Amino acid sequence: MGLVFFCLLGGALLTKAVARRPARPLRIVSYNVRGGMGMDGTRDYARASAVIRAARPDICALQELDSMTRRNGDTDALREFAHRTGLHGTFARAIAYDGGAYGIGLLSKRRPKRVERLPLPGREEARTLIVAEFSDYVVLATHLSLTPADQLSSVELIDSVAASYPGRAVFLAGDLNCPPDSEVFRALRQRFVPLNDTRLPSWPADDPQDTIDYIWGYTGGGISYRVCDNGVIDAPDQSDHRPVFAEVTYGPRQPDKER
Repeated sequence: MGLVFFCLLGGALLTKAVARRPARPLRIVSYNVRGGMGMDGTRDYARASAVIRAARPDICALQELDSMTRRNGDTDALREFAHRTGLHGTFARAIAYDGGAYGIGLLSKRRPKRVERLPLPGREEARTLIVAEFSDYVVLATHLSLTPADQLSSVELIDSVAASYPGRAVFLAGDLNCPPDSEVFRALRQRFVPLNDTRLPSWPADDPQDTIDYIWGYTGGGISYRVCDNGVIDAPDQSDHRPVFAEVTYGPRQPDKER
């Protein structure tokens, strides 16, 4: 009985220690890969995939992907990136294009439990949103329109999707085509907090001048986020954008203590 007691006591202490152990940060990357085409005009999936592998993401949102189009030699770009990085791939078609499709994708270490693809407005071309549900968080991935009015409409839709997951961490990642001083950024800022360093530009890749690639955390559902590390990855040639990343822990927002 004494041995059983000490085993149970040891198990309880171990459980308590595990419960107190800080959660491993979630590493998120957003990368407009331009279909694998570098600044030299050459399409090379291997070199862009090498950038992603080196970034070691748990989640990587990809923009500007061709799927079985004539211009990319009837290649499934998302499958190429998934195969070369060893991550699960999810594709969402935005438009039919050149005999195939053009859209966005998501790479993830874990396979999503559920995926939904939702249309977003875009008068120059239709846009789309990936909603990927994981066990303890949700990822929204997109590539917003170039038109500010469509961007604002998209923010409303994205906000409504995020609000449908109360009590869960919701991340938004993608090329949003808006700078930090824009009305669109301010609209997002009402319910989301930027997790990448918005002072660091990511486009164009060879001489970055503009911040248009983002990673956000939704705060409307009672979740707080702590950024452990973030930045822009040094990748000047592999695409016309540089990837942005954020390493984040998250959990229920603690109520303010009474004074």
